Amino acid sequence: LVATDVVWAYVRVPSIIGDNMVLQQGVRLRIWGIANPGERITIEFAKKSANTIAGAQGRWEAWIGPFKAGGPFNLILKGTNTVIIKNVLIGEVWVCSGQSNMEWPLINSAQGAQEVAQANHPEIRLFTVEHKTSQSPVLNVEGRWVVTTPDEVAQFSAVGYFFGRELHQRLKIPVGLINSSWGGTPAEAWTTHEALVSSTELKP
Repeated sequence: LVATDVVWAYVRVPSIIGDNMVLQQGVRLRIWGIANPGERITIEFAKKSANTIAGAQGRWEAWIGPFKAGGPFNLILKGTNTVIIKNVLIGEVWVCSGQSNMEWPLINSAQGAQEVAQANHPEIRLFTVEHKTSQSPVLNVEGRWVVTTPDEVAQFSAVGYFFGRELHQRLKIPVGLINSSWGGTPAEAWTTHEALVSSTELKP
């Protein structure tokens, strides 16, 4: 979502804000996206609402909440068009990031086939960030939220899944897991350009 590249005529949000997502409990929540410059957007969620106006580049953000764990709810965004994001839960959200140890899929873990077959958890939601390189930070990633079922969990991070399942069983609330890992990537790939050029050792 780079608003300077294209002119949009309707409200849009990045893929991380989508059907089946989990939002963090107990904090104010940032909802953001793009629209026509100057467009007024209303956000409605769990009996609360917020309003904002898109800036000159079409970018907008709004804060809403906090909320207690629960759901499902619909997140409704109203501007020139109306966007309805369905089956949204509120609970604990964790980022699972790293290299091959974090990326290792559940199906390849010990008793992987059995674990996959038993993975029916409607309140555990998964988002996997697709591999893609960029020379600069991006405003959107490829991926989608899915409900944990045997059909969806096999290639998800084993470490992430077992952690999320344990958390869900102990807390009895929804859990959202965002898997952003890439095996074999050097540390420099996760470091900002500014940090690299400011270090004598890393500058080359």
